[in-house]
Amino acid sequence: MIEINGKDYDLKFGMERLEIIDQKTGRSIMHEITDTEGMLSLPVAKACYQYGLTETGSNVFVQPGEGAKLFELALQQYGYPTVVSNIVSEIMQQSPFLFHTN
Repeated sequence: MIEINGKDYDLKFGMERLEIIDQKTGRSIMHEITDTEGMLSLPVAKACYQYGLTETGSNVFVQPGEGAKLFELALQQYGYPTVVSNIVSEIMQQSPFLFHTN
């Protein structure tokens, strides 16, 4: 959960959402995580908010334009390392199948 301007939001990263992010950015999220050692590029991090953000307690994703605005607010409020670390942590927790090595 992340609070932005007094409202709580969750990032949700199931297979479908990750595929949307891959398609919209033209880059595999796993490729991005490994290439950047977890410090996602700004466009990929923004796409994670555009396509993976819901209000806490809701299964309805925010619209991409709103997600982009909330991403910028989160960056201002928490800073890039915290925002990106939260994104990667949520992906790892919600989609552990991406990180299995055997």
